[in-house]
Amino acid sequence: MKTDKKKKITALLVLVALCFSAAADDDEILLPDISTTILKTDDGINVEKEAVPDFRTILPETSSELPDIADVALAPDTFIPPKTDYTTDAPDGKEAVSSDVFIEGSVGGGYPGLFSGDFSIYRNEGAEPFSLKFSHLTENGYGRHSASDGFSTSVTSLSGQKRFAFTDKLRLDVEGVYSTKTDGLQGKSPLFYTLYNQDISGRADFIWDIDERMKLSSDMGVIFNNQFAGYNVALPAGVSGSSICFMAKPRVSFLYTLPFENGTELDMLARAGYDGGTNQNRVSAGLGLDYLIAEYGTVSASVDVVWTKNMTAPIVVPFQLGFKTGSAVSVIGSVFGGLKSSAADFGALQQTIPYMFTNFKPFEESLWFASANLTLPFEFSRAEGETPSFAIKKIEPDIKIDFEKTAFGNKSLSLFSVDSVTGLMTAQLAERLALDTSFGTTFSFLIGGSVDLNFTAGWKGCWFDKDVLEESHLLLLKLGVSDENGSWGAETDVTVSFMDEVPDVGFSAFYKLTNSMRLELKLEDFVKLVMGEDRLLCGEYIQRGGYAALYVKIFF
Repeated sequence: MKTDKKKKITALLVLVALCFSAAADDDEILLPDISTTILKTDDGINVEKEAVPDFRTILPETSSELPDIADVALAPDTFIPPKTDYTTDAPDGKEAVSSDVFIEGSVGGGYPGLFSGDFSIYRNEGAEPFSLKFSHLTENGYGRHSASDGFSTSVTSLSGQKRFAFTDKLRLDVEGVYSTKTDGLQGKSPLFYTLYNQDISGRADFIWDIDERMKLSSDMGVIFNNQFAGYNVALPAGVSGSSICFMAKPRVSFLYTLPFENGTELDMLARAGYDGGTNQNRVSAGLGLDYLIAEYGTVSASVDVVWTKNMTAPIVVPFQLGFKTGSAVSVIGSVFGGLKSSAADFGALQQTIPYMFTNFKPFEESLWFASANLTLPFEFSRAEGETPSFAIKKIEPDIKIDFEKTAFGNKSLSLFSVDSVTGLMTAQLAERLALDTSFGTTFSFLIGGSVDLNFTAGWKGCWFDKDVLEESHLLLLKLGVSDENGSWGAETDVTVSFMDEVPDVGFSAFYKLTNSMRLELKLEDFVKLVMGEDRLLCGEYIQRGGYAALYVKIFF
């Protein structure tokens, strides 16, 4: 036991040293170079499209929420460890043993000029769980385009979270992200040759479980975003080579749970928050209710009052009503609707829209919305001990519908174009009318009693306004096969766009060498890669393109 503990402590020290060594040696960190690779950042009271929000998101927020640490990643093919579960109370007075500390990692590379490394150390259980993650991705060249011509990407990220349990009822959760990203501009800008995006974000959440029914929490989130471009020409008047944004977001909330004898339960939440920072001054307060109807589902409702100087209406009262099914209902899903309002965050757009550069100007976006997400699984059982050569395990059709429309003249940042002066992506406020639909069915089979076969077919449509990175219509196909015990597996996926004649075809396979190590092969958009053709992104910009890579993933 002591030997294992020493090994894991040594591994942690090496991991931390690698993190700061990589940051110090990176040529791109000329300033406090911290670009973000946040894959998802939810704005305001935006209701999740695939799940009913819990009380942490049921009320309108004032701007982009800080990302979950588990969502900070480099690329879809890098390994993400399980997120530390901070919702489970730790045993009183019990510390986790050394065997509860795990290390996971992935390292690999491929053509053209691809290198990826991802390492994590974490403990999910015990009195004070924690996680520490370091990730790096470098792509020198897209398809058959050279990195010297501006076709390159470099992303580095360090993140962590920790719980400090003072008593069994009093605790402090902290988390933070430090990351950096650099994109070559492919020679598309007459002024700039490289775009740097930096980000530091953090949050401290102080939680007091007053008793079994009452909980008081107070948290403070901070976001620092710095974006700047490399240039070797004189910039024209009115064009800036950098933009900086700082945001502080204090919150306070009180939760009261009222149980009933018939198995129902009512959660009542009061919450207030303030956003202050670069060109931002926003106040919100509201109430939320969650009524648990035993195992049948949860009815949710919330109402808020929002004031900010950056909107056409002086005050907005967002609200939402919805229902999420429970375990006693055969249909799995949720239905929500109402009015949502949030600050349009240029900083968040810079994280999701590539080659975008603009000064931070938050505006209030208010949208009428409705969303439905329904899944109807049909499971087929077999007799115990029966090993048929071919059997159907599950058929699972699902449908998703999302509708949004501008309310009260508070327009959305939904009009994207390429600026003629800088050659970079810009966004403008515009009315938004969006109807997105998604239909699909997954078929699961068992072959020979030990091999799982899964096939998914789906179709996605954007009927009115759509995001700049979205296609109007897509046909999605996926076929996967794997050993039931997880020792090997392979998957191929095909995306057919009506805007491009060549489908996006990907393939991945893995083989478990030991219980703590496996090999993975990844081929992305390899038809375009073999043909030597480009897939466009944001006007005339080119996507990162297809690649072939081999990874080694470890766990101990």
